[in-house]
Amino acid sequence: MQHGTVETVSLSAVHSVSKQVAPCIRLLAGLGVEGDAHAGSTVQHRS
Repeated sequence: MQHGTVETVSLSAVHSVSKQVAPCIRLLAGLGVEGDAHAGSTVQHRS
């Protein structure tokens, strides 16, 4: 088993190029990061 280190976490409530660094995030099983624009059962990206 490999181990890693998380240096930073970030999220954004709106679709944008950058996301704000957050002190912590909540991961939702099968959905992603709570409060992030990409969270949900289907991820929607803008091209």
